[in-house]
Amino acid sequence: LGEITYKESQSTIRPFKRFKIKVRDEIVTLGEPSLVPTGSEPKLCPKEWLNALENKEKGKEDFYLIDVRNWYETEVGKFKGAIDPLTRTFSQFKDFVNSSIFKDKTKPVLMYCTGGIRCEKAYLYLKKQGFKEVWQLEGGILNYFKECNGKYFQGECFVFDHRVALNPSLNPSSVFKLCPHCGDPAQTAIVCKVCSKTAVICESCYLKLKHPLCSKNCANKLNHNFANLKKAS
Repeated sequence: LGEITYKESQSTIRPFKRFKIKVRDEIVTLGEPSLVPTGSEPKLCPKEWLNALENKEKGKEDFYLIDVRNWYETEVGKFKGAIDPLTRTFSQFKDFVNSSIFKDKTKPVLMYCTGGIRCEKAYLYLKKQGFKEVWQLEGGILNYFKECNGKYFQGECFVFDHRVALNPSLNPSSVFKLCPHCGDPAQTAIVCKVCSKTAVICESCYLKLKHPLCSKNCANKLNHNFANLKKAS
């Protein structure tokens, strides 16, 4: 395995509420445990990545720009012009790679993720499928934010803790919260029908719920009240 790269960012709250260690066949589940990264896979440092994006913008370079993350992450932010695989889990990335969108496997591929871990596995799978030239963003989006201030990145970077996302200055998001119903990024403000508190939920849950509710607890209370009304009638 390659060396561990440590990344630091700010938080005014404890971002993780619990700590667990689990033994898994794959650190990120692609369904390819035999593909083991060595840490020596080709990478572009943030400044080289920025230079490639600038050349693509000017028409001097052409390559596939792939976001390796899931759809709820890309909705928060992604690089301009990036191909979104629209996956819910990383294991679906293989189906995306094998789709008809990639007709020319000699065309270079530049790919990125949050911190670079998923790209290590994605690189090996792309090479296994016959892609000739594959590069990954060294240290992922967070390292790019640190070195290049987020140029060409549209939005914020989703992170897997209670900060929800970091802006290009690596400060916690002031836009997104975690949806109390599903855990996805949320920015739709509501006033709870049960307790009258203000809250933020995701658009998907907002459309699914019959009433604006701030938590699963309030949802259970409302369902309980409706059940009692039906019994009384």
